[in-house]
Amino acid sequence: MPWLNLSKPTKMIKKILKRLRVHRLLPHQLRQKLALITNYWYDFKVYLKSSSMMDESGREQQSSQLIMRYHAIEKGLSVPSPRKNFGQDKVIQLMDRLDTYRSQFGHDHVVVACLNALSSYLDYSVTGGVCESVRQYLSTIDAVKSNAVLNIKRVDVIESASINFAAFCRSRHSIRNFTGEAVDNSLIEKAVDIAKKTPSVCNRQTSRVHVLRGDKKKRILDIQLGSRGFSDCIDTVLVMTSDRRAFTGIGERNQCWVDSGMFAMSVIYSLHALGLGSCCLNWSFTSSRDQLAREVFSIDEAEAISMIIAVGHIPEVLNVASSPRFPTFDILTIHD
Repeated sequence: MPWLNLSKPTKMIKKILKRLRVHRLLPHQLRQKLALITNYWYDFKVYLKSSSMMDESGREQQSSQLIMRYHAIEKGLSVPSPRKNFGQDKVIQLMDRLDTYRSQFGHDHVVVACLNALSSYLDYSVTGGVCESVRQYLSTIDAVKSNAVLNIKRVDVIESASINFAAFCRSRHSIRNFTGEAVDNSLIEKAVDIAKKTPSVCNRQTSRVHVLRGDKKKRILDIQLGSRGFSDCIDTVLVMTSDRRAFTGIGERNQCWVDSGMFAMSVIYSLHALGLGSCCLNWSFTSSRDQLAREVFSIDEAEAISMIIAVGHIPEVLNVASSPRFPTFDILTIHD
């Protein structure tokens, strides 16, 4: 989009203003407002470039569109009394888009999920509407299919959830004193694998995790500056991100922070369940600091960094911040 290519003149203006030191002559509040506009402009450019708003041709953009549509079918089949032949427009769109995707990117896990949804839709609706089109479509594809809807029992859910979750949550603290012992990759893999069940918008699963150690870990902590006093004992840093390419439309411009934040909390509890300590380090920074981080390790511009997590083994005895919590009814409002 040529009309968005304003990086060169913008950089030139910044250099001129820096040399003239004009910004120092401006009132503080005005400087803050200008800085805010500059950072919103950075977010605007990245979202417009990365998301599906203007271009759906990339693999990530196309797969997210497929996921949105097959998940609509899954949701429709999981309500108490699904309508026969519901969501026919979504079914047609899914088949059309699936052909395009398969021709470009082949047969992958997204394609399998789409076929499962179409097969389950056909099993439920059987006849009428677009069923014949679905039947013909599926007959041309040789694939093992499974049901897109699971039948579960309440007793099994309750039995699986019969742990003292309140005690589990209250026993988790932000750890700022690690042993320095190496954290095995298998533990990180287990934590992320458990966290995959975290809900995400339309099941698009945009969360990504980057594991940093050694010099890269040191450099990212030097940029973040929230680990002073205990950075030397941190073995592993997780950089939590969300892939903006899966989002579409103006309304989803902030969805990356929601999805990544929820996933991060699942990872934190998973680490706790595996006996590892963690400390959340915020990433509330200006665009310039965000760009500095991207020089530390290979990360696509489309990935929004939401936070970083320090991870390590816990000493036998240590001090933690008490961090008192607000009373429940300072947080909770029940609207009758």
